[in-house]
Amino acid sequence: QVLREDGAFASPSSTKPITMICTNVERVSAGFAWLKKFPEFHFVAEEEAVFRDAERGVVKCPVEGGAFIVMPTAQPVIGEEALFWAAAK
Repeated sequence: QVLREDGAFASPSSTKPITMICTNVERVSAGFAWLKKFPEFHFVAEEEAVFRDAERGVVKCPVEGGAFIVMPTAQPVIGEEALFWAAAK
């Protein structure tokens, strides 16, 4: 799949592919809940609220310039990955 700069899927002939670099991972902890449903490869702005948990409260995108949400979990399990942050380069 090829993504446009805004995170939407594009046909391979209509746009240049981007490279994503996963900079860190968020793990599920007690009280985890998405603030809204995020599809795979959804782009979020820097400091945009994404989920909350009992320990940290509201968690926002920490990546300067924003990031793509990679592999957002559909079934949160404490200790497992909730999502990966991926910066586009």
